[in-house]
Amino acid sequence: MCLVLTTPGGNAIAETTVAPSGYLAVPGARLYYEVAGTGPTLLMIHAGTGEADDWHRLRAHLTRSFRVVTYDRRGSSRSRLTKPAGWITIRRHAEDAAALLKHVGGGPAHALGSSGGGTVLLELTARHPELLKTVVPHEPAVCEMGGAKECARVRKVGKAANAVYRITRNSDLAMLTFIAGTNDDDEVEPGAPPAPPLTPERAARLKKNDGFFLGHEIREILGYHIPLAKLRAVNSKIVPIHGKYAGKGMKREVHALTQALGTKPPLTFPGGHTGYIIHPEKFATELHKTLH
Repeated sequence: MCLVLTTPGGNAIAETTVAPSGYLAVPGARLYYEVAGTGPTLLMIHAGTGEADDWHRLRAHLTRSFRVVTYDRRGSSRSRLTKPAGWITIRRHAEDAAALLKHVGGGPAHALGSSGGGTVLLELTARHPELLKTVVPHEPAVCEMGGAKECARVRKVGKAANAVYRITRNSDLAMLTFIAGTNDDDEVEPGAPPAPPLTPERAARLKKNDGFFLGHEIREILGYHIPLAKLRAVNSKIVPIHGKYAGKGMKREVHALTQALGTKPPLTFPGGHTGYIIHPEKFATELHKTLH
């Protein structure tokens, strides 16, 4: 199969891919995953309300150098639950990612995770460092790094968003509650290209993911306690990054994370929180530098 994508400038990119690759059975779920390209394995873990397709534009610029593995986290998009879900813990997500890496082979792997996916990546690194070579958390959700007072406030907002969703089942209203309450938008990026349009199918999946995040993940992501001691022991693998136009609070948290882990200061990548979608070619260039 050959999937053709376009850059913001309209140039076509041919992406050789084996997609979808299939499903992996894990306790309580079946994970949908894709494998594309050749070279060292690179696992990419999507953000809280996202899916594997969030990475497609970036992946198009990486498959000549890496064997890229993407997947829908349990409960998101095509990764269906096989048992009733309560709160999905970060540990559970990390064990899913470990099982997928063992399944696809080719390790130890490089790994990139964004936002809530970056949080999962930190837990994966703490629990299974032997599976990983270079770990790149992109603006991970690490509330603790914002300080006790601010973290308590954000967790309270998350609890309120969950309550709105449970009562109304209106994910748009609940997400608005969460976003307005956290109030750490990206800085304005001059000349930023628009986000690519969603197909109706993707839009429907992502709306469903909003509800799953609000009902089954938000408490666990915001309440995550970073295993600092375990991560310090393998900090040579970890390269935290944030977008050039990330919100000020996010930048502070990522810088605080590097200090707590004893890594080098964070690298600055193109764009803001979704820079890998808005600037896939530039983001890929920086990622190549980081992983080589």
